[in-house]
Amino acid sequence: MRGDDRRLGRRHRRIRSHKSPWERPELSKWFDRPEQWDALIFWRLDRFVRKVSDFTEMIKWCQAHDKNLISATETIDIRSPIGRVIAYLVSAFAEMEAEAIRERVTGSHDHLRRNGRWAVVSLHTATGPSPSLEARGCDS
Repeated sequence: MRGDDRRLGRRHRRIRSHKSPWERPELSKWFDRPEQWDALIFWRLDRFVRKVSDFTEMIKWCQAHDKNLISATETIDIRSPIGRVIAYLVSAFAEMEAEAIRERVTGSHDHLRRNGRWAVVSLHTATGPSPSLEARGCDS
């Protein structure tokens, strides 16, 4: 493996690393002004947090500030003890799923690199294939 390839691999992994809710710029703004809202609504728990520890810290923060967490697609109620247990279980499964996906993608990329190939993503714009790909003679 060439030096450039190793750097690309590390950069790729760094980009995909998870961020806690407090490290997300748009979301973290709301934590600085809790008096302006009552509940934090998110689409799915596995899209909101990637680790059970982050979810635990989020629940503690919400309880300390009398805030609620609401999933648009899942029944999660952190205000009752049984609701928190169910939410923890859902977050644990979400973390396991994220880890399994990460392992499959990493394994696939490693296999391709060992065989002298690269995973290529076809880029499209609203008007068609990316001009830079067409200029290189790449098919979309």
